[in-house]
Amino acid sequence: MTTSLKLTDICDQFDRLFPQIDVHTHPSLEAVKSARSLLETAIASDAFILDCIEHELALIETSKLGSGLIPFFVQPTTGVQFSFGYWSPGASPGPHVHTAWTLTAVCRNTLNVLTYDTQTAIESGDLVIKKNIDATQGQVGFIHRVCVHEPINTSDRWTWTMHVTSPLDGQPSDEFPSDRFQFEQEQPVISDHPFSEVVRSRQRRVRLRYLRSILMTMSCERSAACLATCDRLGVKSQNHNLLITESPIKAQPYSNAQNRTYKLQRTHADLILKCKRTDTAATLLVDTPNGPEELVEMDPIAEPALQFVSQNLSFSADSLPGELSQLEQYQISETLENLGIYRSYT
Repeated sequence: MTTSLKLTDICDQFDRLFPQIDVHTHPSLEAVKSARSLLETAIASDAFILDCIEHELALIETSKLGSGLIPFFVQPTTGVQFSFGYWSPGASPGPHVHTAWTLTAVCRNTLNVLTYDTQTAIESGDLVIKKNIDATQGQVGFIHRVCVHEPINTSDRWTWTMHVTSPLDGQPSDEFPSDRFQFEQEQPVISDHPFSEVVRSRQRRVRLRYLRSILMTMSCERSAACLATCDRLGVKSQNHNLLITESPIKAQPYSNAQNRTYKLQRTHADLILKCKRTDTAATLLVDTPNGPEELVEMDPIAEPALQFVSQNLSFSADSLPGELSQLEQYQISETLENLGIYRSYT
């Protein structure tokens, strides 16, 4: 990469383009377009990306994750918010409205964005497609004022995006009478239910894995330090990247000693798990705000292990009962961690 812009450089420019945080006015279209050009240059800079990853890792470490985009950095002077988006194949937040300016940068892979006729959506809830945009890596799209759109990852690979948003986004205005907006919005996970901790654990793991895959493509002291942080936060094995690799990586056999050191603890002590058995499968279920959800279905031989899991808050991989090999014990344990219902610890 040829540029060396940093996050502080972008913030200096944003101070010139956007109102201060206590001034509740919208910037001009020219200002938003200038910010888009700056961001296009910035995402081609390893220095800028590493600045942002460092902030994202700090956010992950605090466990302040939830549904939607969670800012890893908020500019103190303007209130502008920076966040990353992680899109699995087929992922979409559904149609939603932005009431102020936003920038969306495609940092890796591609993203399809549908925009809808805003007036029709607000007045009747009907979604009439206005544009169908295929954004590729390095491109930055923008919204100036009120817009209804729907980003979708239509590819078979993960997509990584950066979102820069106005502090006024989401607030009603004369252009956007919120009581007339009729199409259904995505409902957030109930934050005080034990299953919410499972969702946060999944998000944390996915983010760490993807960041690790990005950092592995860099070669400098700062990227090495960020990789060390990923390791410290729990993502060490290359064989754990099953969620983000383009083709599955075959796990290597583990010794009994290694299985004893692979210890798991339930994400939330009040999380309720149950196991059910049929002639063809053993299934692990978890209690959610919407009732029981099937987490994973395995060969019936795994029933004793899943029953054991449903009854124990913590265990080591080698303690899983049944006629299982060491590798099968490890794979079941890894699956439970991938699902977010257990976390590894030492």
